Amino acid sequence: MSELYRLSCRDFRTVLASRYGQRSLTLLVSLLCLGLAGCSSGKGPVGYVAGNVTLQEKPLGSGYIAFSSSTKGLAAGANLNPAGEFKLTDPLPPGDYIVTVTPPAAPPPLSVPAGTPLPKSDIPEKYRSEKKTDLKFTIKAGANKATFDLKP
Repeated sequence: MSELYRLSCRDFRTVLASRYGQRSLTLLVSLLCLGLAGCSSGKGPVGYVAGNVTLQEKPLGSGYIAFSSSTKGLAAGANLNPAGEFKLTDPLPPGDYIVTVTPPAAPPPLSVPAGTPLPKSDIPEKYRSEKKTDLKFTIKAGANKATFDLKP
């Protein structure tokens, strides 16, 4: 391994390609570039979002809320707690976002006894899809409070 320290970048690439194959090298470089691109996304202002979701003015006790932007290619989401509250763990850049609310994920099939009905969700279908939802939210830099009351 000590011979690698004395190699130029071009020689280093050749040694890696010969030892690990060209495909592995390409994959490694691609992953490295993606990782570096992710690190640079922290530039500029960001917004932190927390809030609550109700259904006909009563807390929605379970579900998942997501904020997405097709123009920015970004999304973040969070689970709702029993009081219908949420807090996004990932900040998002300021801008307009489409909001969806979906039922919680179904439990793994083997963890539920056969014949047990899965819980039904009260979340109306229109809020479950980016194409159908009418929920929108504008995120500003800093702290944001988002409140949504779903209607049937």
